[in-house]
Amino acid sequence: MFRISPSEIGTGRVESLSSFAVRYAEHMAVRFIEFYRGLLYPLLFPESTRVTQVKIPPAMVIDGITKTANDWSQALESIASIENAARCTLLPFTGVIAARRIVTLSRRWCPQCLDEMAERGRHAVFEPLVWRLDEMKHCGWHRRPLVDVCPKCAKGGQYPFVANARVGCCRYCGSWMGQPPGDVAQDVTDFDVFVAEKCEELISLPAMLPPGAHLLPSNLVVQALRDVFFRGSATDMARAVGELPGQVHGYIKGEFPAPLAFFMRAAAVTGASMREIFVTNAFESTDISASTHTFELRRARPRRVFTQESIENALRTALSGDGSKSVQAVAVDLRMEAATVWRRSPDLCSQVSQRHARYVAASAALRRAAFESKVHEVLSNFKGRGIRPTQDDLREALHDPACFLNEWKRAVIQQQSRKLDL
Repeated sequence: MFRISPSEIGTGRVESLSSFAVRYAEHMAVRFIEFYRGLLYPLLFPESTRVTQVKIPPAMVIDGITKTANDWSQALESIASIENAARCTLLPFTGVIAARRIVTLSRRWCPQCLDEMAERGRHAVFEPLVWRLDEMKHCGWHRRPLVDVCPKCAKGGQYPFVANARVGCCRYCGSWMGQPPGDVAQDVTDFDVFVAEKCEELISLPAMLPPGAHLLPSNLVVQALRDVFFRGSATDMARAVGELPGQVHGYIKGEFPAPLAFFMRAAAVTGASMREIFVTNAFESTDISASTHTFELRRARPRRVFTQESIENALRTALSGDGSKSVQAVAVDLRMEAATVWRRSPDLCSQVSQRHARYVAASAALRRAAFESKVHEVLSNFKGRGIRPTQDDLREALHDPACFLNEWKRAVIQQQSRKLDL
């Protein structure tokens, strides 16, 4: 019934799985939370009975190299009757590129790209997988940095899934995130554009492979680059790309896959294409003497460290707001685990949670009251015309195709029907 497929499949701008999931819910004309509870959750957790009470984990990552990405790919293939949903994720790069930090926790986008999509129609708007790559910090098409803050409410932490998620829109205020009036594109370096182009080239590789074929594993790729361009010297290779020799030796031995940043630098130094690096290992040119790229030593860095003061300031900001922000949302903004935020500042977390609980209760009460009023009005109209409405009639009249999937909405309809003797 709802036959849509991921956009730009087989290209470097293929739609991300998280974007497709949100867009599919939009196509069904239901809120994402209803789509998640009614269709996705039962497939992801078939033994669970808490379908109507589940919440969407806000920091969940389904576009990377994780079990969650695999589970969501299979679920969406079943729901949407599509194949190869894994190509909307980085799962084809398992064992090829290091999975850790390969994607960002929250969304990034190019406002000009979104506006150009919107000009072709709302149905054409989607968020490419390449925007989720941690190394992809700029749009090569428009030579501007990708954005991660809403132009209207100025909130970051734009994680993929919330109850009312919409493609191309803010997860907090719901505003369109295209190009703000008067916004001027910023200059970026040639290397920034190079990385953006190579990231798109990389994403397109799985579609080039014949059935049953796979990308070359990380250790073989690094070994080939070492032998062809650096005369078998891992030390020279490490010096050229700004890596520690011990790290490069680890990549070659297969102790751990090399990160995407390593391959971007290697491509810049050697001039090799992504296809040559990951598919064929047949390099057209082996001369690196013309390379002008030099890189500072890249060391493994710890996750961003926040002081106690910054954590407490974030919690106080949430506490001074309208209550819409939970401790989990604060943790996502800080790129920390919620348990860590609770451990570091339990008293403030407790206050934020209480305020958020009151906000949720009040919002739920308002939504229920508004829905009860609407249901009463619709049912009264049917009764006045002498019609006993069917479920399809009510879905159409309420403009809510998922109203009978939601337990409390179903209860409200039944209660109002009894009151009006329908």
